[in-house]
Amino acid sequence: MINDFNMSRFNLSPASMKDIFTFVANLRAEMNRLQCQAEELSPLVFESIEKCGISEGMRVVDVGCGTGQVSFLISKTVGPRGAVIGIDVNTTAIELCRNIATTEGVKNVSFIVGNACDMSRDLPDNSIDISYSRFLLTHLEDPLAAIREMIRITKRKGIIMIEDCDLTHWIVEPDDRSVNQLWKWYSNIIMKNGGDPTLGRKLYRMFIDQGLNPKVDVYSLPVTRHNRKMWNSIIEVLKEIDKNRNGDDILKKGDSDSSDRNRGSVESMRETEGSFELHDMLDGLSSFSQNETSLFVFPLIFRVWTQKT
Repeated sequence: MINDFNMSRFNLSPASMKDIFTFVANLRAEMNRLQCQAEELSPLVFESIEKCGISEGMRVVDVGCGTGQVSFLISKTVGPRGAVIGIDVNTTAIELCRNIATTEGVKNVSFIVGNACDMSRDLPDNSIDISYSRFLLTHLEDPLAAIREMIRITKRKGIIMIEDCDLTHWIVEPDDRSVNQLWKWYSNIIMKNGGDPTLGRKLYRMFIDQGLNPKVDVYSLPVTRHNRKMWNSIIEVLKEIDKNRNGDDILKKGDSDSSDRNRGSVESMRETEGSFELHDMLDGLSSFSQNETSLFVFPLIFRVWTQKT
């Protein structure tokens, strides 16, 4: 059983964003959000599997596997003669993955608690056919270390693929303050936690800097009121934060106009005077998600992959 963390264990303040990440990362509601997001993106995972050339009998690692949705999809492709290894630093997520594997009787997947920037304890050099990661590197203080580790563990002529976002580019129609504020707040937390919300756009260059010859494509996900399950999962996480702590001190940041967002600069997401209360955001997101005309286009997702020479 996965238990929600007790918020009273943490002294949350704008200068202590790691506490927010730790609290949220271990919520049952966050596990559900991650699974909902993975389900919505699952058709695009099959594109990634095809571009990687994943096939029966291969040994694949899913770096930053989260709740394991992608790991389990890949396991169907590699079959009983293949193997999938999911690795994640979040012990709660790994516990969930292991429970699912046991319940569903999936034998060709294993899950490891580990650090993407140093997998030497569990994965030796040149031991993996395909190294894959999605939505992880934007959260890391040293994403280059993770890329180098993925190169290290991949066999010669094996494939390395990384997918990640540029969180500064999204579309909201009709324009909505709550939806815009949600993504600005999320990007701010990532920066304060040492990550880079623009990491996705940098992946191509980072691969080249490592002497690789990558391919790249870019995609996104339209979200309408028909994707209500995804909206609800986001709202439930925010409710958990609101329930355990007044969100005012967490959400102190200005409501920059849409021109700031369209410029896509990290500078536009820095805190300014003013505040936007969490319960206002919740009301706004709920209203937007029920509007039959609402359209949210997910931040750009960059897919970069290469063969190790």
